[in-house]
Amino acid sequence: MLAELAEAASRPQIGAVEARLERLRQERDRLGGVNLQAEEEAGEVAGRRDSLVAEREELIEAIRRLRGAIQSLNREARERLLASFHVVDGHFRRLFTHLFGGGTAELQLVDSEDPLEAGLDILARPPGKKPQTMTLLSGGEQALTAMA
Repeated sequence: MLAELAEAASRPQIGAVEARLERLRQERDRLGGVNLQAEEEAGEVAGRRDSLVAEREELIEAIRRLRGAIQSLNREARERLLASFHVVDGHFRRLFTHLFGGGTAELQLVDSEDPLEAGLDILARPPGKKPQTMTLLSGGEQALTAMA
């Protein structure tokens, strides 16, 4: 077998072989030049990719630790705020009763389940009046309530 042709097979036409050869040359030319450094460049790109993947993993871990720290700080801040709030509320109630010679008052956290985001409302009931917010009290009552 010579040139991948069986001995008994007919010989191809020279024109067809030349046409095929020309077509293959054109296809090769369309492919462009060969990059002899492609293997090195591929290694560099793979190294950069591996480096970026490692950095991404480090960032994800750092974000996870930061979120944990924030949750821990928020939990402690809530506990401290509520403890301080109850102490201040107790003092406010006693002082209000002392300044007004009776009545009741209280502090309330409003507008949120989370104490860190809640507002503060003062409910006061001077002697002989129904409970109301600070804005509904008279000027003197507001002043005494504010002092409490």
